[in-house]
Amino acid sequence: MHSHGGNESITHLSNDLLAKRCAEERERFFRRQPTDNRFCFELFRRAILYRNEHAWQILYEQYSSLVSGWIRQSSGFQAGQSDLEELVNLTFTKFWQSVPASKFRSFVSLEAVLQYLRLCAGSVVMDMARRRKHESRLMPYETIMGGMADHRNVEQDVLDDLTRQRFWQEIQTLLANETEMKVIFCYFILGMKPRQIQAAYPDTFPSVELVYQIKRNVLNRLRRSKSLERWLKE
Repeated sequence: MHSHGGNESITHLSNDLLAKRCAEERERFFRRQPTDNRFCFELFRRAILYRNEHAWQILYEQYSSLVSGWIRQSSGFQAGQSDLEELVNLTFTKFWQSVPASKFRSFVSLEAVLQYLRLCAGSVVMDMARRRKHESRLMPYETIMGGMADHRNVEQDVLDDLTRQRFWQEIQTLLANETEMKVIFCYFILGMKPRQIQAAYPDTFPSVELVYQIKRNVLNRLRRSKSLERWLKE
C-alpha cells in the first residue's frame, strides 16, 4: 500500500477496509468531529464506475438507514407504512440506474453524491404517491386556499378518501401544464420547499424565484375558481 496519501493510496485499499474506515468517519461526523470523506466516496466510485457489487452492498448497508430517514421525513410517506423497505430499495436502484460513469465524474464530493441520493429518495416517494393517489395525503381546501403548507397537521384535517380524490381531480383541471402540476404536487403532497423543488428539477426551474412565481399564480387561480367553489358547496 502506498503511504504518500491522497486518492492514490485509497484506491489500493480493500472494500472491507474502506467499509471500516467509512463507518468510522460517519461516526466522527455524528460526533461533530473532523471527518475524512474520501473512504466513503471511494466506495461510491467503485460501485458506480466499476459496477462493483461488493462496494454497492457495503453502501446499501451503511446508508440505508439514512435513506430510510429521508423517506420518513417526507410528508408523501405515511408513518408506519409497510412500503419503507421497498422505497429504500427503489431509491438505491434509481440512483444506480440514473448515475452512469460519465455523470458520477461530475460529483466532486461525498456531499454532492448524497445530495443526489436524497433527490432519488424524494423521487421514488413521489412516484409511489402517484401510483396510489387514493392513499396520498392532500391538503384540505382551506389550507391550500390560504397558501399554507402545515404538513404536520395533515392527519387531523385531511378529507376522506373519496372526497379528496375528487378534490384533487378538480384541482388538476385548473393546472395549465405539467410544470404547474410538479410544483403543486411537490409542495403540497411531498412537503418540499421551493428551493428543494428547484434543486430536484433544475432543468424545469432555472431559479427558485420561478417556483415561487408558479406557486403564487396557481394559488391565485384556485382562489378565483368558480368550479372549485361550486364543488365545495355540494
